[in-house]
Amino acid sequence: MKLLIILSILISSLTAGKKAPSEAEMTGHWGYVANEFVFMDKEGPTPDKKAVDEHLSAMGASKTNCVVSFSSDHKGSLRLGSKSMDFDWTLDAKTRQFKATVAMVSIKGYMVRDGKRIVLVFKRSDLFLIMRYLCNSTGRKRIAPLGELLDSTKGLTLAMAFEASGS
Repeated sequence: MKLLIILSILISSLTAGKKAPSEAEMTGHWGYVANEFVFMDKEGPTPDKKAVDEHLSAMGASKTNCVVSFSSDHKGSLRLGSKSMDFDWTLDAKTRQFKATVAMVSIKGYMVRDGKRIVLVFKRSDLFLIMRYLCNSTGRKRIAPLGELLDSTKGLTLAMAFEASGS
């Protein structure tokens, strides 16, 4: 029950006034442009946004180096530098729930359209799982310090914002 309450708070803070992108809008390549704090609970100090951005940048998060791609056949890929992961995806337009499946592993989150951007949010444990897989050894060393920053506020995760790119 508590998980359902937390998820409803998460989805309402992320999706307030926003819709899921249509499949046609999603098709193509999207480069990482920013992260946003998503508070499931708000207890404790908010971490320094600049410090969070520095860790993500050191992991390789940039518009040309961190790219998510979607095709109309519900296939996708997420690339960070030279490493990538292919996935199958679904998006429920009504609930805005996004699901990426890699082999036998499914990761659920939410996706919304925010102006020219798409915004993806996953539970922090799922986001860090993706980071551990895609980051090189230098980038993986930034995951624990980033986690410590985010731990300063109970229930904090990151939403990742992407803009259409030509790559």
